[in-house]
Amino acid sequence: CAVVASAAAGVSPYLVHNGENGFLYDCRNQDSLNRKVKKLILDEKLRLEFAGRGYQTVHDFWNPGNAVSSFLALTDSILHKKENPIKQGPCSPALVIKDGWFRDE
Repeated sequence: CAVVASAAAGVSPYLVHNGENGFLYDCRNQDSLNRKVKKLILDEKLRLEFAGRGYQTVHDFWNPGNAVSSFLALTDSILHKKENPIKQGPCSPALVIKDGWFRDE
């Protein structure tokens, strides 16, 4: 499956890298969603590339094993008053994203 996700969904900016492993769309713009879905329907190669890269994103970073080890590393850093060592995936710092951050082409 290739992912087309609303940029307004909480985790979308962290899981979906627009144009790399899926598409984000502007939830205030129906045409944004339509264009992304149509592109994937018509472009099998891109659809398969996104599906593979999306799988890798989840497999490499957002998997249960990584979540557990990241959680343990984070709790250890909190207990020992150290900087969070997790840079990507579960327990990584989530930046505050302002409304309207996503601009569709």
